[in-house]
Amino acid sequence: MASETGPKVAGFAHQPLGEWTKEIAAGEATQPEGALLIVVLATPTKFVEGADTASSIFGGVALEQAEAGQKCRALHPNCGLEVGPYVYNAGSASDAVVGKQVCVKDNQTVELVSASSNKNVCGRITRVLAGSTTKVWFKCQTELNETSALLDT
Repeated sequence: MASETGPKVAGFAHQPLGEWTKEIAAGEATQPEGALLIVVLATPTKFVEGADTASSIFGGVALEQAEAGQKCRALHPNCGLEVGPYVYNAGSASDAVVGKQVCVKDNQTVELVSASSNKNVCGRITRVLAGSTTKVWFKCQTELNETSALLDT
């Protein structure tokens, strides 16, 4: 577990940068450990299942299974840690996609920024799963969705 004396995030004074905790929103399906989560801006205190959803941001990666109404610990979206493997929804994954920005498609899938409707950037691809053309690892870093000028096209 991350140190309680580590860096903090504005607005989340008691949460270290490495992880944070929010409740899974009512009506949501059970989210497995490793699920990609988003935060809908209208309900910023709750996680919902990862999706290419308007008015939302990447919320992190679930560190434990949680049901609707339960608290869920998740890697902070700007933690800088490599996570994966996740399904790559943009054709065949190869070394050519390493370094490309990806967005949340669903709770187990990422897609390139150019294919995403809502640009919920979750990071950059760090590697393709050995022996696979459909799964990738990425580094959590969402500071890139601060302005559309920083998005890959």
